[in-house]
Amino acid sequence: MKYYKFLNVLLLVSILFGFTKISHADVNDGLVAYYPFNGNAKDESGNGKDGIVEGASLTSDKKGISDSAYRFDGIDDRISAPTIFEGDQDPFTLSAWLFIDKEVDSVNAPIFIECGHFDGAHRNSIWINSNRITFDQFYPGGGSASLEIDINNLHGKWFHVVVTKSQDLVSFFINTELMATVEHTETFSGNTPQITSFGALLNDQGWGYFFNGKIDEIRIYDRILFEDEINTLYNEECALMYQQGFEAGKKELNIAVAKAVAEATVHLINPDGKSVSDGTKILFTQEELNNEITNATKNLYTQMKVNEIISKILTWGDTNSDGKIGLEEAVKALLITSGVHPD
Repeated sequence: MKYYKFLNVLLLVSILFGFTKISHADVNDGLVAYYPFNGNAKDESGNGKDGIVEGASLTSDKKGISDSAYRFDGIDDRISAPTIFEGDQDPFTLSAWLFIDKEVDSVNAPIFIECGHFDGAHRNSIWINSNRITFDQFYPGGGSASLEIDINNLHGKWFHVVVTKSQDLVSFFINTELMATVEHTETFSGNTPQITSFGALLNDQGWGYFFNGKIDEIRIYDRILFEDEINTLYNEECALMYQQGFEAGKKELNIAVAKAVAEATVHLINPDGKSVSDGTKILFTQEELNNEITNATKNLYTQMKVNEIISKILTWGDTNSDGKIGLEEAVKALLITSGVHPD
């Protein structure tokens, strides 16, 4: 029995690794700029739109990993880069993770904007303030598309924003939920912007409208993302947590399995590589062990069983009800599901 519990642990690791890797839509198609902010502001899309950091400081991201997001102080911090598009882009998608501190009273700043002309012209801009998120072109101005929402309710936690534009429609998503689709017929008619800016606006008055909070994982597309792709971007963080949890949890799993093996006086692999059978067959060569794992996979894990296991881990593992499974939770859930209970 202990032996098969050990197999269950191995199988669950393999299943969940495979599950998180194959379920994603391809979110790299049409990606024209990508800023993961992993220690720098480089464009990881391969299109050379690297950012220049001016005042913003590296900070921890939504997974708590240090130097993996940027904090903007709301005073003079910004990141600038070359312009992304040739004009008012249609279709268009912006995806970004944002964090606004609880003590921040108000926000009024662009998350992404192509700007820098002396007359204040800017295009393809996504603004966020205390009661709305806005997509805008200026000039002509006066025709922006906005989602009215109380951003204060999102203070103190990371949230995911996606804005898409296609022909006359602009759609706003927060944490994968489609909040609104708004008609938008405005066409940019201003002078050509000089730069792209994250967290601030450059116009004829100089720099202003500074963002106060954290920004991470900015993705810009020359197409619209569909809802399944938006779900993929949002859930990617959970998938990464699963993988990191399983990888970092190998030691804990090995200890638990070793205890189970010791209690049953079972040695899975004979040191001399030979098979030993005394009627109960408690010693295995590496080849025999591999065969046992293969057979167990075929016999025990139908697609229905896989789905059931995944559902249980998601249900049992999220012990703090934050919608994610971290290292400690992942290891605990994996052990419980396998039947190997840690001390």
